Amino acid sequence: MHEVTKKAIERDIILAQEFFGEAAVSWPPSGSWIMIKGYRLPSFYNRKETAILIVLPPHYGLIDVSLEEFYMDKGLKVNTKNGWKNIPHYYTGDNLNQFSASGWGWYCIHPKNWQKTDSILTFLKLIDLMLQQPYKWNT
Repeated sequence: MHEVTKKAIERDIILAQEFFGEAAVSWPPSGSWIMIKGYRLPSFYNRKETAILIVLPPHYGLIDVSLEEFYMDKGLKVNTKNGWKNIPHYYTGDNLNQFSASGWGWYCIHPKNWQKTDSILTFLKLIDLMLQQPYKWNT
């Protein structure tokens, strides 16, 4: 692993621990992902919280490579005026989801204008926006 990538991952782990607490954040020795337990969901979801797994891409921090892949617990739905609905861009099947068998649903997200100085907190703000207005991003 490149030293810049290692430092970016270490920075993001520290930021996540400061924001969510050390007990809520875990990661493997390889630094290939960060998991946050107890991530609060907006009130119109069928659960109060979920775990979030954020995949850290190779060369993260080295070049302007954005965080894109994140996973949430399977089975999440949104309460709408027409009842419980599936979340757009949230895939629980095996076709697009490498972690489906482990109980994760994949949420497709593609940040634009990612900068080298952006961090996991930048990505989490984007996740929050998408979770608050899941149908706004359905294009």
